[in-house]
Amino acid sequence: MDQVINDRFVVLSSRVPFPEEISKGEDVVVTIKGHQFIANCVKREFEDNQDGTEDAIYKLKFTAE
Repeated sequence: MDQVINDRFVVLSSRVPFPEEISKGEDVVVTIKGHQFIANCVKREFEDNQDGTEDAIYKLKFTAE
C-alpha cells in the first residue's frame, strides 16, 4: 500500500555567501527549484575574524512556518 504524504518540508541549516546587506525585519525571497518562499531576517550576528574584520550572519525564518 502506498503511503500518503500530507506535507513536505525542507530544513536549511547551512550558510552561503550573500553579496548584499540584509536589514533586521527585511523580507527576502528564496527560490528552491523554481518555487518562491518568503523569509524574514529575524537576527543579525557578527563574528570577529581576529584580523580586524568581521563576518555578518543573517538568521532568516520562513514566513510559512
